[in-house]
Amino acid sequence: MKLNRFELKLLSGKLRCWVQEYYDIRQWRKLGARPCVNGSALDIGCGQGNGIKLAMSKFGVATVDAFDIDDRMLDISRRATAHLGGVKITNNSATEIAAPSDTYDIVFDYQVLHHIVDWQSALNEVHRVMKPNAQLMIAESLPGLIENSWIGRRMNHPRSNRFTVSQLQDQLLASGFVLSKSRIIGDHFIWLIATKR
Repeated sequence: MKLNRFELKLLSGKLRCWVQEYYDIRQWRKLGARPCVNGSALDIGCGQGNGIKLAMSKFGVATVDAFDIDDRMLDISRRATAHLGGVKITNNSATEIAAPSDTYDIVFDYQVLHHIVDWQSALNEVHRVMKPNAQLMIAESLPGLIENSWIGRRMNHPRSNRFTVSQLQDQLLASGFVLSKSRIIGDHFIWLIATKR
């Protein structure tokens, strides 16, 4: 789903960049994230492009393919990463990724899956385009935040087919992933790493 005005302002600001760099990545490292030197990365729902820069600076990847379905965010992302080589940004959907099977060494999900109505198909597609033993880095919001918090109610989220922790983990396993331990904050947030078998 595309962002409403509130989300656009929130997710294109400095706070979002700070959370990605100083919280999401630290959580993944505690869960066993491996560097991916000279690898190829995919950033689903790339937003303002900060995740692209972090894939290169924090994980060492050489190339990043990134996509979003919101043209406003794509414009911001392209401007933010114009100085970088090895970056390709497109308007695309996680349920139909325009890449061959076994393409990526690492995939980043910074709070994107809960915006996708058919998130199960998105996980199957992500699995398809990952190389064997590739890592899927997940940072996600859960129903407690989406449904019961002031901030969550002001965002544009699908009203059906939302996932709980157990539903997300079960679908990852069904899609063919091996899961790390999770970092969970109540019914609000989850971080985990899913590795393609």
